[in-house]
Amino acid sequence: MSGIKDFFVSRYKDGWIIEADYKQLEIVALAVLSGDAVLKSDLNNKIDLHTRNAADLFNTKEAWITKEERRIAKSLSFQLQYGAGASSMAKKLDLTIRLCKKFIEQYYNRYPGVRMFQESMRDRVLLHRTPGTNGYGVSKTQSPTGRVYTYYEEDSNYTPHPTFRPTQYKNYPIQGFAADIVLMMLGKLLFILKKELPTIKMINTIHDSILFDCSPDILHIACKRIKKVLDNTAWYVENTWGIVVDVP
Repeated sequence: MSGIKDFFVSRYKDGWIIEADYKQLEIVALAVLSGDAVLKSDLNNKIDLHTRNAADLFNTKEAWITKEERRIAKSLSFQLQYGAGASSMAKKLDLTIRLCKKFIEQYYNRYPGVRMFQESMRDRVLLHRTPGTNGYGVSKTQSPTGRVYTYYEEDSNYTPHPTFRPTQYKNYPIQGFAADIVLMMLGKLLFILKKELPTIKMINTIHDSILFDCSPDILHIACKRIKKVLDNTAWYVENTWGIVVDVP
């Protein structure tokens, strides 16, 4: 599948497909919503989080971390962010439970605000629980952007009674906030580009990546204009929802 992009070509003669991609948007969302001071500092200081986490995990210097070790730390980081526990991490990533537990402990020791945020989301979900018609609880919470999340209790292999899934109440707010940012900026871009550069077409989104089809005569102008709009994302977020994004 590495050559799949070769199948997509511009509608314009000698045209270009432009991709504008947010960097670490979900990690930024986690830093903003959790308010974790160390995570914000790491992002602002442009620290390679996965390399640093790998150095802690494998007890070595960052300069000696291999690509595979970084990949493992990156995978563990996202699994933890998505709400996975040590057992499911080990099974999904083919790692030892001991290594996964070590990563979780080190991650939360460095970023205690993330743990507090995730625990607060669990508490909010439990606080708003109402009985469902089938005997299983239902809970609804609202995000700072106004998005409403609905959670349903399910039978669990880890508890003797139905429970809300950690992979949902830990993950939904982060991915939802990131998605709200992308969707808002799609609207800003569409409005501006249709007005100023009508021959560039917004054609697709893939997670936090936005794709455009551009005629060759305005390629450089279009790239600069797209970047300028997206560089103002933090301003739009604060002015739309009152959420301060103090990381890049």
